[in-house]
Amino acid sequence: MTEDVEHLNYLLQNLVDNALEAISSTKYQDHLKSGGGCKGGFESKFSETNHLSPLKMRCASLTEKIISGNYHSTHSEQSLLDDALLRDTLCQLLYRTYFAGTHFFGVSEDEERVLNTIFETIQSQGKVLLQSNNLHNYDHSFMHSQEPWVAAQRWRSITAAALSKQMKVLSVEVVVQELVQAIKLAHPLKSLHFHRKFTSALQPDTIREMNILAHKLSLTLQRDVVSSVIRVIIAPGTHKGRRWYDSFDQKICRSAWNDRPSKDGDRVLGTYKFGLKRLVKTKEEILIHPEVITDAILQRSN
Repeated sequence: MTEDVEHLNYLLQNLVDNALEAISSTKYQDHLKSGGGCKGGFESKFSETNHLSPLKMRCASLTEKIISGNYHSTHSEQSLLDDALLRDTLCQLLYRTYFAGTHFFGVSEDEERVLNTIFETIQSQGKVLLQSNNLHNYDHSFMHSQEPWVAAQRWRSITAAALSKQMKVLSVEVVVQELVQAIKLAHPLKSLHFHRKFTSALQPDTIREMNILAHKLSLTLQRDVVSSVIRVIIAPGTHKGRRWYDSFDQKICRSAWNDRPSKDGDRVLGTYKFGLKRLVKTKEEILIHPEVITDAILQRSN
């Protein structure tokens, strides 16, 4: 499974690298076409940003400074921010779709709520009476003879296999739309050439392969892992409210760039690469540390 996560990270990198190359080859041509400066080259208004992730909020704030003429970013700085923004957008999108959840991933909120209740009942009591027409034919006697945690894990495995065809799958169009919206936040240029070039660089085959791998990995983690719980992870935190993420802690995550290292306590803005962790009852082991984006990448901008 570590190989699958590493390959998923590779596919994300490949997709973003191609997009960044397209931006690099057209960015300054569009800059000159707009009159050599920001005036007239950018959209003048931003949509509501209160719902945005910390990294997108920071990006929107920086772009507003550029539009107003209060800040001028270098090519290398902008490329770094573009890279961070696109990687975080992909990690967030794939995580929400395939890996987010308490016990079950890739199902609707209503389904997850019901499944979690059953799972936790089995785990806490060691047995449960299932009256559903879809499940009454299963032999649940193993639940009474096994330790509750193991019984709950086995029930999860059976259920995940039964629900595999109902799991959510992202379309190529949705992924492209998310990335286009993200890059417009950093480059709200009016030039159609810029955005067409960026969109055409988003390889459909890579996106499809990325989706297939993420879907397969999500199912495998739920169906085939019984003796432990293995989860794909992103930047640690609640992902709710204003804060979103915990502060940087090198014990559980790594900095995205070696030349811009992060230190414990730095504010985490987003995720650059997926990680993987294993839980056995109350014991936790990080198999792959997620790579995260912190304030350190924007030190000069600050």
